[in-house]
Formats: sequence, structure tokens, C-alpha cells
Amino acid sequence: MQIEPFILVGGRSTRFGVDKATFEFEGETLAERAARVAETALVTAPAVFVTASGSSFPAFGGRTVIHDIVPDRGAAGAIHSAFTIARTEWIFVLSCDLPFVSAEFISLMRERILPEFAAVVPVQADGRWQPLCGFYRVADCLPLVTSALTTSGKHPSFKDLLSGLNVRMIASDEYQDLPNSDRLLRNVNSPEDLTAV
Repeated sequence: MQIEPFILVGGRSTRFGVDKATFEFEGETLAERAARVAETALVTAPAVFVTASGSSFPAFGGRTVIHDIVPDRGAAGAIHSAFTIARTEWIFVLSCDLPFVSAEFISLMRERILPEFAAVVPVQADGRWQPLCGFYRVADCLPLVTSALTTSGKHPSFKDLLSGLNVRMIASDEYQDLPNSDRLLRNVNSPEDLTAV
């Protein structure tokens, strides 16, 4: 099954201090790192970068860059744009500020895709969902997200949107045997978060 990977790079990076997506870590930008890892796991298609409307973002490695179709709606707006242009039944979404996600972890999640599910989303050890590292069936998710974006002026919670779907949750004990399992879903909000690991 072909699955397109989409890398979310369009956050404001207010807490990070500089553009998070283009920050270099271990010899590559966070955006390039996320794209490389997703492409390694999925093989079938090059990653697409999703950035905020009106912003300029480099097409690292000649990859496609798309912008939010509905501006200023946060992660839900970015994922909506990915759903809108997707050419595959399922897509994979990864935020560039999750730099410790591994190809092995993505592959494990992919193995959990079954026809009865609309999404496959991991759960952190503290019980919180991490929907910015997940697989989504476009036909099930696009109408839900489109409706939320067009009926509200707020940033809809993507987790709340998923609550109406049959979601396969990946519990932390399912990936605890993977290398660096304790930090796979660690979100970085500052350069210090990277150097501290």
C-alpha cells in the first residue's frame, strides 16, 4: 500500500526562538530529518512539507512544499491541507518538532493499519495522544476536518476531531522494546531540549 508522508513545518516557533524546522541538529535540519525518517520507513513516496500560508520555506532535497489552505488554524489546518492534496488512501503525518521518531517506530505503527480503522495514533507514556505522528485514512478524516475548519474560527483540537472516528491507539507498551523508546515522542520546544537529550 502506498502512503504519502507529510511533514508539518509551519508552526510559529515562538518558544523555540528561531525557525524550528530549519534548525540544524546532528548535521541536518529538523525538517530534513523528519522527511528522511518518514521516507526511509515508507519508501513509496517523497515527503511533502506543509507550511503556514504566505511563508517561504525551502524545498529541501527538491521536495514539494504546500501551504495551509485555511490559514491560521494550527495543526488541524496543516493536516487539512495534506488531506486535500493527498493522492493515496492513507497518509502519514509527522511534525518536525518530534525529532526522535524513528523509521522503526513508523514501521511498527504502519503494521497496525487495518480496514476498520480511520487512524493509527501513538500514545505517550504519560497517556497523552500524539496525533502529529500518525497515519490517517483520507476519506474518513477529510470531511471531519473540513467541517471543523469551516464552522469555527478557532484552532480545533485535532485530538477532539479524532474522537468521532475508530482510532487504533498505539500504547506505549507496544513500542517499549524499540531503541530509545523513552524519547521517541519527545517534543522539542527549544534548542536546549535537543542538547539536553
